[in-house]
Amino acid sequence: MPASVLLHHGPEHPCEWRALPAVTAPSRGGTDAPIEAGPEDAGLSRAERVYRHLRAGIRAGAYRPGQRLRETQLAAALDTSRTPVREAIRRLEADRLVEDVPGRGLAVARLDQDRVRELYQFRMAIEGAAAEMAALHATALDIAELSDLLEQMRTAAGDSARAAHLNRRFHEGIYRAARNSFLSHAIAAMTDFMALLPGTTYALPGRAAEVVEEHERVLRAIAERDPEEAARAVRAHIQKAAQFRLRMTGAEELAGVTTAG
Repeated sequence: MPASVLLHHGPEHPCEWRALPAVTAPSRGGTDAPIEAGPEDAGLSRAERVYRHLRAGIRAGAYRPGQRLRETQLAAALDTSRTPVREAIRRLEADRLVEDVPGRGLAVARLDQDRVRELYQFRMAIEGAAAEMAALHATALDIAELSDLLEQMRTAAGDSARAAHLNRRFHEGIYRAARNSFLSHAIAAMTDFMALLPGTTYALPGRAAEVVEEHERVLRAIAERDPEEAARAVRAHIQKAAQFRLRMTGAEELAGVTTAG
């Protein structure tokens, strides 16, 4: 399906060894609790562990779009020196998850309408390919799990947070069913950027019910081993989501919404 709707539209002190946080995502609203190192983190440098922690925090929404990332505060919170924090933030900047905001310094990136449009165009391409591969490779268990998630979504229409969570699990189920490691890497990068989008389109009236119908068409095509229809149905679903997301983003920009840093 054509994407027409999308087209118009920081000299430091030497590091002393301290037990750094384990690589787990901080909870929403709780970014200052130290995380304890586990056996699986023994081979990781402190800079790597800080990087993974911050990246997981961005994904979890603990570090919000527009929120400033201050080296001194993060180093104190994570019980480390500023050097690994600086290295981690530089990597996140290279990943485009952090940006240098004039007059404010380094902050979690915020996507404007143009970047949101580009992100959804990328989603259409990547997730269309994933659905196509899922139609070819999904097992009976994969299809049964997707069906169960769809049934749960029917009963969650009045709970936008739960509906959004189930939607993510449904899409993750398609990615797994595609059974392609290269695709998985591309999707991981896309997931990081999706975390920069505030709110959820499920909060819009009637959207949750519409998504159930859109997911039904995707699942039917996968179950019927029809890769072309599966790709077409996913792209139509994402195109519709893009329309709602762009309206939300436009309203936020018009209102001058900012996130306190």
